Amino acid sequence: MSIFNNIKYDENSGLATFSLKFPIEYAQESRVFFEIYEQESMIIFVGKSTKILKAKKDRICRFCGKSMPEVKFKQDAHFIPEFLGNKEYFSDFECDSCNYKFGIHENEFANFLGLSRTLSMSKVKKRIPTFKSPDKNLTVRENENGILNFEETKANLNIKKDMDSMIINSGRHPYCSISVFKSLVKIGLSLMPEDCIHDYSDTINYLFEDNSKRYENSLISMLEYFIPGPYNNFPIAFSFKKKQVITNKLIPSRTFVILFHNRMIQFFLPFMKTEDIFNQPNIKAHVANLPPLIDQEWYNKYGKPQMNTFNLNILEKIKDNDEKITIKYFKKDK
Repeated sequence: MSIFNNIKYDENSGLATFSLKFPIEYAQESRVFFEIYEQESMIIFVGKSTKILKAKKDRICRFCGKSMPEVKFKQDAHFIPEFLGNKEYFSDFECDSCNYKFGIHENEFANFLGLSRTLSMSKVKKRIPTFKSPDKNLTVRENENGILNFEETKANLNIKKDMDSMIINSGRHPYCSISVFKSLVKIGLSLMPEDCIHDYSDTINYLFEDNSKRYENSLISMLEYFIPGPYNNFPIAFSFKKKQVITNKLIPSRTFVILFHNRMIQFFLPFMKTEDIFNQPNIKAHVANLPPLIDQEWYNKYGKPQMNTFNLNILEKIKDNDEKITIKYFKKDK
């Protein structure tokens, strides 16, 4: 029904490819996307990675370019953040210093995801994270039996229930949009083939800049689909590259997609050396959107995914106290 039914997985390389017949509504959109882009990589973050990591003495940080003894590699650097569901896939090209700096951005990304992190029941440090609403009225936490408890200090203020759904007015804690984007950029750079990293040296520099600097670059954004239905227990990450026959300079060379929980996020990397055109004011990229990775059966059963676009090039903290999450009840398949 979803992409998981259409995956071919290579255990030796840890990579996979997929073939999916999209719902009729997304047929044209998918056709346009795959006329422009071809799959470069796909990683399913489930179980233990089969990749053999380099010895720490031989590692070079992809981000700061340093190696031992100038930097250390004691920490397990997650390929993508643990709170997205990645438990045991680690990289051998991220030093402890960079790992700490990226962790600051990832905390903002976690605030952006809000209550959905807890509802996905994806554990971090062996526990499902507890959520407390900004108004301090709602707490959602795991009990001793591994079940989520919803606790309100004032009944019916944040949670409304009916026969087939529950609407939760959770709100989000303030988050920094630029940090959310930088978390995505770090993931994209981690997915990048080693021999392509030199094209993104300015992108790496952007990661380490202070968030107080604003750029005129239309690629500092993301597309998000919320996909109704069961949660994904593990994330999948994709890299797509522009086909060589596509010469339009306003189409970015690569795009990345992360599928986790009930979300699918697509983004692009800014500041590639051969794409200076996007750094000019009022230049808009011609982007091709990958439709949600579901088939017609999934669409018919669970409904239409909700699409949102986010401008992440905002300096001020974002406060979204009106976020609402609807949980619908479905009969379990026999």
